[in-house]
Amino acid sequence: MIIGMISDTHGSIRGWESALRVFQRERAELILHCGDILDIDARASSPLVRALNSSPIPVLAARGNMDAANHITLLKFPVVPLALVQDGANRIVVVHGNLLADAASAFRQAASLGARVLVRGHTHISDIQSKSGVYLLNPGSAGNSRGSSESSAMILSPKTVRLITLHSGDTIREASVD
Repeated sequence: MIIGMISDTHGSIRGWESALRVFQRERAELILHCGDILDIDARASSPLVRALNSSPIPVLAARGNMDAANHITLLKFPVVPLALVQDGANRIVVVHGNLLADAASAFRQAASLGARVLVRGHTHISDIQSKSGVYLLNPGSAGNSRGSSESSAMILSPKTVRLITLHSGDTIREASVD
């Protein structure tokens, strides 16, 4: 399965539309959102709500620390504290990441859940790490990145994960997930 991964849109319709173009180009079959979906002011996020609810690709999301309960009720797809996706023999865990202090705790959580891939957001900084056959992925932020990171998203395929800049749609980092 080809999976698009996005995080921290914070109400950005532009970030979502750029990511969706990448996901459609790559023929993603599922989109995993790592949370902080909407803006604090839900009215400012209404264009994004409409776009997400009409996504041509199914969306599954982990609830972020900025995702208020009354806001996520506007969304027509599952928004849960922790999402599990089984892709063949691979278990993928999706969390926001605000409760994970560091990479070591993320790897421990992945191991405790029997996951091969843990996808998290929250930091707004993209990252690809692996340890003992477990992959820790952070697609960065589609809304507002931090540090030197550009707005970005990821594509996970059976053999690779690619970090893609939303500005140009180009792959800026690729790693094997065999």
